[in-house]
Amino acid sequence: MLSRWDSTSVVDLQQQIKAVADPVVARYEHYKNATAMMLASVVSHFFNEMNKDKILEVTQHVAKNIDQVPVNEQFLQKKFDTLAQFTQTIQESGLGLILEEDSDFFEFKYSEGLKPDTVEFMNKLAIALNACRICIGIEQIYSTILNNPHIKTEEYEHFRHEVNELTKKYYSGPSSDSDYGIYLRAYYQRALSIQVRLKEQHIKVNAWKEPFAEQMQRALAAICQAINGTGLKLIDATTAYPDKTWLGDGWRPFVIGLLSELVARYYSYAYVIGGALSLNPEYCVVLSTELSQFSLIMQDQMEHLKLAMLKDADIALGDLIRHIQGEAAVHQIILVPEERSSYYSSGNLYLLYPKSNGLAALNRYSEAQYVCSDHGFQ
Repeated sequence: MLSRWDSTSVVDLQQQIKAVADPVVARYEHYKNATAMMLASVVSHFFNEMNKDKILEVTQHVAKNIDQVPVNEQFLQKKFDTLAQFTQTIQESGLGLILEEDSDFFEFKYSEGLKPDTVEFMNKLAIALNACRICIGIEQIYSTILNNPHIKTEEYEHFRHEVNELTKKYYSGPSSDSDYGIYLRAYYQRALSIQVRLKEQHIKVNAWKEPFAEQMQRALAAICQAINGTGLKLIDATTAYPDKTWLGDGWRPFVIGLLSELVARYYSYAYVIGGALSLNPEYCVVLSTELSQFSLIMQDQMEHLKLAMLKDADIALGDLIRHIQGEAAVHQIILVPEERSSYYSSGNLYLLYPKSNGLAALNRYSEAQYVCSDHGFQ
């Protein structure tokens, strides 16, 4: 029975994979943009002229220094590449936000000696930064998934590019003053070198398949758990800190904005005074479906795509090798001369023939060299 990679083209396999990869790439882009939007929103809501005294009070209280310069928003105005980098930045900011071991949420524990409004301000800031931290974490999970070695095909595609480049240079022909035998041998050796590496590449096709499957299981659980846990905390925060005026202080709309980015607008809100806010469970269903389909197709089809890429390179390389061998046969050139320390150890049996029969022996040797498989393997 033929394997699927024997009958399915590279283009067809790439289209199947692209169909499940595009939604995952789109989620990654969403969370990358959401992180930037949420951080900008935090800076705008908390680090403004109205809150300047609160930030100064916290900074001096945490540092135990009345001359301490207040923390400004610059520590949030940069690109955070990893969750660890963001966590370290927040904990070293001088705002007294602590991430307990085995916890996913910052806490402010410097309440004694501070004004109640300042403590509330810091608790709100902790909630907002927790949402940003989770968003960065989800972005990082998607980035890790999309950069898993199992779904990377660059080194497989490279073989075809390398063969095409070698073929192009070969057919451009030797210079007018070069030795044709040296020219053929050089390209023959380069082709054989690629052929050896191409054979070895087959072993690596599924080297990362099992770790990829395990990573996908962990990712799916982690993303849904993070979204549900953080989403509920944001919803609770809207009631824990109700608006103190009829017009509101902007806290509730601010939190809803964070939630909207976190769950890609999959939430429900009753537009009445003090309206109820809730998560839409459909969002995790959508994410689970996207990631499950991505995982299954990548495990099932990626190996066939890699093999199809190797097959294409193999066929093109075989054509090149056969052409070089044919040229060598026509011009009576030995492509791989063996050492001739003695008549019996050399392997060049035509040396044992009388001089008149030397040409016939050479022709038979060249014909034997020309034999190879359909795909260029000898």
